[in-house]
Amino acid sequence: MRLDEQRLHVEAKETAYEDAIAHRYNRDYHASPIMRDHDEDFVAFVQEHFRPGDRVLDLGCGPASLWHYWGAALAESAALIGVDLSPGMVEEARNAYPTGDFRIGSHLEIPVPSGTIDLVIASSTLHHLPDTLLPGAFAEISRVMAEHATLVGREPVGTGRIADRAGWLSGAVMTFRHLVYRLTRTKEVPERS
Repeated sequence: MRLDEQRLHVEAKETAYEDAIAHRYNRDYHASPIMRDHDEDFVAFVQEHFRPGDRVLDLGCGPASLWHYWGAALAESAALIGVDLSPGMVEEARNAYPTGDFRIGSHLEIPVPSGTIDLVIASSTLHHLPDTLLPGAFAEISRVMAEHATLVGREPVGTGRIADRAGWLSGAVMTFRHLVYRLTRTKEVPERS
């Protein structure tokens, strides 16, 4: 399969899945106490790389999962833009933050002009792409970044996981689940409404 065909296939499958779970995404992935702790650690990490006046891109923002943190942590930003592939996720984000700047786009086609972003946040998003599409994603991220911009992110499969400290079982289960999804290219079955 050619890369452009693979991209269309991956994005269509991912969009359908993310649209189906958009209404419950924050509950499933961010509501537990251990995930709130993990999110707060990540926000502290992002703050270390933030400078007042930065133009910030939350790439793969989902339903604005971390925006209650960004409102305080990045209050002095010149711009805060959320981009997600899923129209359902963007709709949830807009409902939660009506004045937020949310756009539909992908890692391979980010809807912002070249060189206009000072800080790119990629929170648990890159594992949704197959390895063959990662070079194109990083090229697109690089395109939108201004000179001396910073890319910060986290992924569920790596060192420093929740599993590496107190509360390891919840983190280990989540990490294992994401690893299985990545290796088998499958997703959990969405709940019926």
